[in-house]
Amino acid sequence: MGKNSNGFKGFDKELKKLQKKVEDASKPESVSFDVLFHEGFMKKNTRFTSINDFFDQSPFKVETEEEFEALDQTELDKYVAEHTQFEDWDDMLSTAGQEHIAKKLGF
Repeated sequence: MGKNSNGFKGFDKELKKLQKKVEDASKPESVSFDVLFHEGFMKKNTRFTSINDFFDQSPFKVETEEEFEALDQTELDKYVAEHTQFEDWDDMLSTAGQEHIAKKLGF
């Protein structure tokens, strides 16, 4: 019984750690594009090495959040579909977000 009890204590400890990570990951936070679209993500899913490279080589002028917000969504979606493995910007953003959360959770 002693071995099982220690095993359950270890499991309980790990479960509590995971619960804390989930709680922390559930808190709203601002994540920069550089963090969300890190080099590994960009190399794996696009022909670019960074999100800055992605936009620098695009037909769009994006140097501020306001300029990004003003982009024509249809044109951005077309550019994403042509230069990445994603169907559109929302698909790219969603995948990056899921990977960011998984990383924060330790997966």
